Amino acid sequence: MVRVRIRDESKDKAYFTITPRLVWALSRDPYDYILWDVIKTIAGDAGECYISTENLAVLAMMSMGKASACRKHLIEAGLLQGEVRKDPGYPQPVWHLTIPDLWPRNLELSERLVTIRSRVEYKQEQAKERQEMGREKREKERERKRQKSLHGVKPSHSEEGYTHGETKNIQRISIGGDDDDGLPTALTGDNLLAFYSLVYLGIDADVARIEAGRHNPDLVLAWCASLQYADANNLAGLVLSKLRAEPPTIPVVYDVTLSGYKDKVRKAIPGIAGILREDV
Repeated sequence: MVRVRIRDESKDKAYFTITPRLVWALSRDPYDYILWDVIKTIAGDAGECYISTENLAVLAMMSMGKASACRKHLIEAGLLQGEVRKDPGYPQPVWHLTIPDLWPRNLELSERLVTIRSRVEYKQEQAKERQEMGREKREKERERKRQKSLHGVKPSHSEEGYTHGETKNIQRISIGGDDDDGLPTALTGDNLLAFYSLVYLGIDADVARIEAGRHNPDLVLAWCASLQYADANNLAGLVLSKLRAEPPTIPVVYDVTLSGYKDKVRKAIPGIAGILREDV
């Protein structure tokens, strides 16, 4: 018997990425879609993607906060697999992302959505469901605020995402609420810049609003600037732990580093503001 060995040395896949239709179907918007494509390009068919969220966001042409949110959705949708682990020689744990076998699900979906019309109707129905979910979320939030204003009851520590120990001995600062488009209304000047700085690093907007109003903005901006290149998965928790430390300390940051970081945040504000409006 003659054995034939075939070796592919064309390196074709170095020049393009195959994206299953399932990714398009389960993506909520172009941000989800492009982030998956960028991760697939880095990871390849059998590799891993362990790039920092900052660089991932740059390649995907979106903010770090949006990249983190999209990564979370893609993992929940089963389009990515990921775990956080610390590699030898690195001080912080990082996300390791891989592409699971999507072809059985992709085949099933493709057999259902054969025609262009069926795909258009699928996305139209998907958009309606998102709009309805957004409407219900807004109504619940309005009702919560209405009940709070009627009864004057402060939310519990757990509702705000803090334990009793975290809020003990902390002087609470009233920073107001939101306007109808979801953007902060009571933060101004450097406090507002501190808010956007925290969101830029992937911290939830509600948490960022509380922290930006609670702390000296110089403290917030200094820690954000000094930690901006830390590994992205643990970045939000790392920044918050530094801000909540007792007693608080301000890190040593070169003026050029701080100034450069502020400029990056200012440039990202329009994009962040647009995302916050979309999420309302």
